[in-house]
Amino acid sequence: MTIINTDIISAANDVFWQDSSDLTRGLEKKPVLVLLGEADRKPELETQLVRVLEACKLQPSDYNIVYLAEGRAVSWNQLRTALDPYVVLLFGLVPARLGVAVMLQFLLPNRFNDTVWVPLPSVEAFAPQPDLKRRMWTEALKPVFEMGKFGAITCPGNQ
Repeated sequence: MTIINTDIISAANDVFWQDSSDLTRGLEKKPVLVLLGEADRKPELETQLVRVLEACKLQPSDYNIVYLAEGRAVSWNQLRTALDPYVVLLFGLVPARLGVAVMLQFLLPNRFNDTVWVPLPSVEAFAPQPDLKRRMWTEALKPVFEMGKFGAITCPGNQ
């Protein structure tokens, strides 16, 4: 079904009106949303991801992890409504995959849509690079999770 098809907005954007509840089914609202590409869904990379989240002092009760299949786009509005995150960690994904037309500074926290967005390299890209991991921590994650520059990151039940 084509919803919009003009010279300005193509029918390819119809995906952002399609139901994406399959990605959020069974997930609860948590303050941190971790978005990754399906290529990062490997046991050794998931171990790296968990280490990063633990370094941020996050418990599994603080975050949801959602993997997007290669080439799949999903509506940010649907994700926000279903999961209500305060922080979005984009591992190797661009905001356009979420129907968001915004330029975010890479490896830095960004405020957009009442949410803190942190665009990061894919887990596969940073795993073998200690210098990149160090920069990712000091410039992107530490200000949000350790220094609290964007406020307290709390679970919805603890607010």
